[in-house]
Amino acid sequence: MDSKATRFSQELSGHKKQLDVRQCMQLAQRETGKSFASQVHDIYKLTRGDGKLAAQDYYYFRLYDDEVYPFAEKQRFLSDRIHRRVIEHCCDQHWWAAADDKFLAYTLLEGCGAPVPHTQAIFCIAPRSFGRLRRLDNATAVADFLKSGAEYPLFAKPLAGVGSFGAFLIEGQAEGNLQLYGGASLPIGEFIAQLDAEQGYLFQSLLRPHPSLTQFGPVVSTVRAIVIIENGRPQLLHTVWKLPAGRNHADNFWREGNLLGAVNSATGTVERMVKGVGPWQQSVTEHPDTKAPI
Repeated sequence: MDSKATRFSQELSGHKKQLDVRQCMQLAQRETGKSFASQVHDIYKLTRGDGKLAAQDYYYFRLYDDEVYPFAEKQRFLSDRIHRRVIEHCCDQHWWAAADDKFLAYTLLEGCGAPVPHTQAIFCIAPRSFGRLRRLDNATAVADFLKSGAEYPLFAKPLAGVGSFGAFLIEGQAEGNLQLYGGASLPIGEFIAQLDAEQGYLFQSLLRPHPSLTQFGPVVSTVRAIVIIENGRPQLLHTVWKLPAGRNHADNFWREGNLLGAVNSATGTVERMVKGVGPWQQSVTEHPDTKAPI
């Protein structure tokens, strides 16, 4: 059984592999004074440890900084390479389908009274039903929808996607071209050619930030609370705030320029906000676009 979380870990691993280990090693030595030999020794021990960390993980998470991470703390990190083994052990697989399929997830959430984005249409050629929602089952129907049936702005995303891979923020259309967030223009035909018709694509009305958060830009940010259940009781493990910046239309931290904040789960205070990874990571105290203090 595959899951979108597993696929995302694969995407993230690919993102980390873009790090030049030799360059990171040199920058780490320059920044902290940690010798090449000490770095290699760390990596060797962590690779053989429970977390199975690769060299890219070591530099991605800045584990070469001994002042921030004593070795016992470094051992708490896990590689994406063991992601599947962890989720299979910790998570009830009966719920995976409900989490992986956005139509199913939204249907369950809405049925329980939770607010969900408004879905205007779904593009899918697979033999399945989407209830009362408007279904587009071929490229011509999608083109007609985008030209005359859609209410802009739209957020388009894969039905079973994760991590905002394959997502688009469409501000409008004119003369057969879609106007994307950030100023880019894309012919409708080229846009449709990028969609996975078998998997399915959602077209949803765009959500806007809460008025108290518009000072941090026009794109929605999210707070992610990581909850574990131990001995039958839920516990809040970590809380983070993902904040978009630049021309990014989604808040995922892998997108260059976006911010990630450590939130105190008890008080809601943002204790640290960073951008970038590895030797290029920086702590920030204000939004880089709006200059609003964080």
